[in-house]
Amino acid sequence: MKKTRATLILLAVGICAMYLINCATSADYMKTGNSYYNSKSYYKAIENYNQAIKLDSRNKYAYFNRGNAYIKLKKYSSAIPDYSSAIRLDSNYKNAYFNRGLCYCRIKSYNRSLMDYTTYIRFTSRDPDAFYNRGDVYLKMKRYSNAISDYTSALRLNPNYKKAYFYRAWCYDEIEQYNSAVADLSRYIRLEPKNPSAYNNRAIAYKRLGKYHDALADYNSAILLKPNKSSYYYNRGLTLIELREYNNAIADFKKACDMGNNRGCVKYLHYSKSKTKPKHRPKPTPQPKEPKEEKPTLL
Repeated sequence: MKKTRATLILLAVGICAMYLINCATSADYMKTGNSYYNSKSYYKAIENYNQAIKLDSRNKYAYFNRGNAYIKLKKYSSAIPDYSSAIRLDSNYKNAYFNRGLCYCRIKSYNRSLMDYTTYIRFTSRDPDAFYNRGDVYLKMKRYSNAISDYTSALRLNPNYKKAYFYRAWCYDEIEQYNSAVADLSRYIRLEPKNPSAYNNRAIAYKRLGKYHDALADYNSAILLKPNKSSYYYNRGLTLIELREYNNAIADFKKACDMGNNRGCVKYLHYSKSKTKPKHRPKPTPQPKEPKEEKPTLL
């Protein structure tokens, strides 16, 4: 009898060895899924999280981790139900609210994103990333005063939060508080002196304040850091017009035009054909903000 029982045990072990998938536990699949996730094999990670959920449908971590894998694949709509499942299993799962808020923001469901970030902040009010991300949502909704408040909260928690200075400055510019925009961009530049967008944006604020020489210096810095950006030449050309340096302005408009900037072409044709100084300074064209090198980053 003992021999028969030992034989059965050996047979069961052999079957598990041959068909490991049928013997693994939810925790085993989680471990394998995490290994694939850490090696950036996100589809294989998802396959293992699927199996973990099949074996234990109340495993909140499996839903959460599968949602994270979907985020890495930029499948935000697929990630949202997973975070919602994790929250149904644990209404205090704060990180699930945070990540779901990110997904809602990415699919432009801003009100839901705000709700999730606000819930997360109720759980922990000491996370600067939460305030920064919610500020980003307010920025996308053009609720600039709310965004400024959240960026300010992020900076109180982390005075070196570079992007909070950058985008708070953007908000200040939108509500025409140009001195505040200059101050924030100056702080940003002290922390990140190699970003041409910061010099360009500060130049825009200086120009709106009528500080044309300061604006010109910043445009020079932006062009030095990124000489292939046509809008920097166009913007500098507008400032040179204000300084009545028409020949230099024409040269900048031509440079922008040669680089494919249509507005530069229009200005170049206008000023090069006139060959005379305008009787009145042209009304400044609203300057485009140049956050393309550094859009709001949520992760």
